[in-house]
Amino acid sequence: MDWIAVDRGARLRLWKMTGDKVIGRAEAPRPLTREALLAALPKQDGPVVVSGAADLWDLWSTMPAAVPVPVLRDGLHLLPGLTQDRPLPDAVSDAMARIAGLLSVHPQFDGTLVVVGARTVWASLSAGEVTDARSTLTGRLFDSLTTGAPVDAERFAAALPATLSRPETLAAQLAVPDADDARLAAALIGAELAATKAWWLGRSVLVTGEGALPDLLLRALSAQGVPTRALPEEELLLAGLRPRPISP
Repeated sequence: MDWIAVDRGARLRLWKMTGDKVIGRAEAPRPLTREALLAALPKQDGPVVVSGAADLWDLWSTMPAAVPVPVLRDGLHLLPGLTQDRPLPDAVSDAMARIAGLLSVHPQFDGTLVVVGARTVWASLSAGEVTDARSTLTGRLFDSLTTGAPVDAERFAAALPATLSRPETLAAQLAVPDADDARLAAALIGAELAATKAWWLGRSVLVTGEGALPDLLLRALSAQGVPTRALPEEELLLAGLRPRPISP
C-alpha cells in the first residue's frame, strides 16, 4: 500500500511510503494554519497520516490514556494529541507519533520516553497508556544560545551539577561571561533534569530526537545512574504513523 507520513513539528516533514519502505522525503516550513497544511500536502490516493496537527483541528484526549486512534478530517488521518491539568497543564501533539511508534513495538513498556526537539516531551508510559507528561523548551533555548560546535564532554560533565542541584540559578549561569557551548548546554540540561526528576529518578528512560541534544541528555542521565538508551527518531516516528483503523 502506498501512503504518506507527515510530521508537523518544528518543520514539516513528509515521507512517501510503500508499505514500510521509504521511497521519498521532503521538507517545508511549519504550516501555522489548517489551510496552509492542506495546501502543503501532495495529492495521494492512499492514506495521508499526520502527527503534530492536533491543535489545528482541536483533537485532544485527556491523560492518562492510550494513544488515540487517528481521526479522519478533510481526507487526512490525524493523530490526536493528549492534554493534562496536573501535575502541570500540558499538551502533547508533536511527540505523539514517536510515542505511538514505541508502544506499537513495546506495548507494555514501563518507563519514560523523552522526545527531544524544539519542545522536549517527557512522557511516562505504563500498561500501554501515557500517564502524564512534562514538556520543556530546552531545545529551543539550546538552538538559540549555542553555536552548534561540538560540545566538550569533560567541560559539559563538570558544569552539569551547577543547575542540576540549583536550577534557580539557570538565568545567572546563562549570563556568565564568555560561557562556551559546553557550559551553556550543561546549564540548560541540568535545569531540565531538575524539573523532570519525577520522570527519570528510578525509571528506565528511552531518548529519541534529532541533533546534538539527545546525546547530551543521554550523557547527563547516565551520569546520574539512570538506565537509558537512544532510539532512532525516524524509525520510531514512521512506526507510529503507519496506517491503522481510524475513527470517524
